[in-house]
Amino acid sequence: MRLAALLIALLAAVVSPVDARSDRIVSLGGTATELLVALGRGPELVGVDTTSAHPVDLVASLPQLGSKRRLSAEGILELTPTLVVAGEEASPRKVLRQLERAGVTVVRLPLASSRRSAAERIVELGKALGQDQLSMRLAAQLVTDFASAERIAAALPRQPRVLFIQARGNGSLAAAGEDTNAGVMLELSGAIDAAEKTTGRRTLTADDFLAARPDFLVVSARDLERLEGIEGLLALPGVALTPAGKNRRVVTVDDQAFLGFGPRSGRAAIHLAKSWQRGLKR
Repeated sequence: MRLAALLIALLAAVVSPVDARSDRIVSLGGTATELLVALGRGPELVGVDTTSAHPVDLVASLPQLGSKRRLSAEGILELTPTLVVAGEEASPRKVLRQLERAGVTVVRLPLASSRRSAAERIVELGKALGQDQLSMRLAAQLVTDFASAERIAAALPRQPRVLFIQARGNGSLAAAGEDTNAGVMLELSGAIDAAEKTTGRRTLTADDFLAARPDFLVVSARDLERLEGIEGLLALPGVALTPAGKNRRVVTVDDQAFLGFGPRSGRAAIHLAKSWQRGLKR
């Protein structure tokens, strides 16, 4: 479907708009926070959950409400919000119902795991906030960015095998499989998910790394810092013996942009595709 037709279809979604007055907004989810800021509602934020990490300066200045999976109605109501925007994973759900009974407008964001659902989510939130035109522009830019990543990917000399890894507290590494947002992002950027036989997330052994044969390793900047940099990553069992380890092909990402299917995810896909392009030329 062409971009214009896709966006017209998205705008046709039926969502009850929030009054266009100034609100006191609580955001429960990293992607929700990014979208609210992108839609110009950042100055109205009065509290966020712990997954909200971007923009750094703004979220650092706001009250933190703890994990979006362990919400407390009392803590949220203390901020006297008029509007709560909650990601699909916000729980327990009874807390959101308590907020609604207290007179707070609650807008729930659905999960997104594709460029279409990510664009739809932006448009739906924009309609709910009475900001149709801005949300349409953001959705159009996101779809355009994903298309740019695919064009770069189409010109690659071959599809690289890529493994997205996450650091765990015990010093081990876990891979995200093809049924995760990480797997979708790797596909959109032209890569073969080296964890293709993995569903969900699982801890990796040295043998797993060798069997995966990744050309590149992708890791969040935050996790790489926890591992004490590339040298710390390569020191873990099996990592240095992979093609990625031997060639030091480690690509860092912002995990929210990479996994959240929010307004920066298209640019994250471009970053990945360009990384494959540069690395495969060496």
